[in-house]
Amino acid sequence: MIAPLLARLVEQFLVRRVRNRFGLLETLRLHAVERLETTGERSRWASRHARDTAYRLERHVAVLWTAEEPAPVRALTELLDDLHAAWSHTCRHDRPLAVRVAADVHDFAYGRQRLDLLRWGLVVADWEREPDAGVSDAAPADLARALATAATAAWSAGRRDEAATLAARAIERAGGPSRPAAMQGRRVDAHLAMFSGRTAEAAASYRALAASSHAAGDDLRAIVFELSAAQAMGYDGRTDEALARPAPGRRPAARSLLAAGVMSPSVSRWKLPRRWSLGSPSAAGWT
Repeated sequence: MIAPLLARLVEQFLVRRVRNRFGLLETLRLHAVERLETTGERSRWASRHARDTAYRLERHVAVLWTAEEPAPVRALTELLDDLHAAWSHTCRHDRPLAVRVAADVHDFAYGRQRLDLLRWGLVVADWEREPDAGVSDAAPADLARALATAATAAWSAGRRDEAATLAARAIERAGGPSRPAAMQGRRVDAHLAMFSGRTAEAAASYRALAASSHAAGDDLRAIVFELSAAQAMGYDGRTDEALARPAPGRRPAARSLLAAGVMSPSVSRWKLPRRWSLGSPSAAGWT
């Protein structure tokens, strides 16, 4: 029923269609908002939209760090306007959901340096300091990951001391460094050690993150963290030790790394040992 109506409106140039999305002309949008305000339905529909957008975000980020990553990246890029609208609504009316959105957006935002999205974590960090800010009902794991988003936003803006404090709060909220929700906070700690020239500490932190990722069955991240550890060891003058490290996980994970576009085949300049071979990036290499 709705699809034919939308098609008719498009034919009458009352609705603009871009790919699989529809946008109302401004006059129609304002009229629709006024009608929703009159009937008292605007908040209910905004809430439904926010929950649906949060669900879509959660679903898409679950496919990041896999060979299928390009598809969720495109989907999330198209979802940006909805994400901003959902964030605005949840900040006012559903802060536990806002915390979850700030937590889930981290990997997409960090990988593309979307500071506008990362800064949502800083808002959550401000709420977390206030006893009556409405985040007491948020899941502890969501709050921990949202604080890690804040830490990433802080160091991305050059505020390393603030980032270190936020990362520590994220790990504490997660229940300690051994908890899965502490991974993002631990990663910030490792980055900060690298940025501060504490390369031995950074290498040890990245290796610990690689071990945790491998234990959780996430060989893709394990390889990324091992490469980060190797980079830190190289800066520390321990190149031979770095190259002697065994590769974690299985070759398919390394191939997924290439497929996801996280790493370029030019990584061969590292002269990695044969056991770290990433395989061919050709179509035959993904099977």
